[in-house]
Amino acid sequence: MLHLSGGSARRVAVRAEGFGTTSSRMPLEETSVSAPHLPTNECHLVMPSGRWKDEFVAMMRELQAEGLYGDTDIGNINDDFDRWLVEWERARHETTVAPGMVPATSYWLVVGGRVVGRASVRHRLNEALLLWGGHIGYAIRPSERRKGYGTAALRLALIEARRIGLREVLVTCDNDNVGSRRIIERNGGVLENEVTIPQLAKPKLRFWIGLDQGERSADGAGLKTRAQPTKPLRG
Repeated sequence: MLHLSGGSARRVAVRAEGFGTTSSRMPLEETSVSAPHLPTNECHLVMPSGRWKDEFVAMMRELQAEGLYGDTDIGNINDDFDRWLVEWERARHETTVAPGMVPATSYWLVVGGRVVGRASVRHRLNEALLLWGGHIGYAIRPSERRKGYGTAALRLALIEARRIGLREVLVTCDNDNVGSRRIIERNGGVLENEVTIPQLAKPKLRFWIGLDQGERSADGAGLKTRAQPTKPLRG
């Protein structure tokens, strides 16, 4: 049971969002951010496709080797990739998304000819996502970390979130994940609160990022931070 600041209480019973969920707008192939400190100077978000299959599978194997995405059957994805492409497409739409899930779009972060990370943008939030899951999830290939790709992945995902019509997004991380916190704050995140969820091992930090529709920053993101954090949730 979670106790909210207004004195109300809600029971959280959710189906965790799987890796394969994917958003209602196809990204532009040229969606990218300039990153002068990176080896190839440019990062791109691309939709899942056969062109990047081997790189994606290799990245996921690296992530699983350190204990992430343990419930994802990479062997099945590798062997039946065309079916997974259909599933990722279905997950983008309200009419075809699996019961209990929210529509979301999956992207892969590409630098040169290498998939270095992944990101997903959820079109809306259910109760659990509002409390601790957020609109955007991302992960960077272990062998490609500490190169600025996490910051680039979130920035590009924010651009896509604005394109599908979101005005502000929630992004979360574990309360002891200093690297993720810095990535979120570099992208304009304003800390709202820390919340403890009984079924999670660690408390979550909840950040909001406003997506301004009228102005544009140098890289085209046009991002603004949320003006007023609200009162914290109490676990």
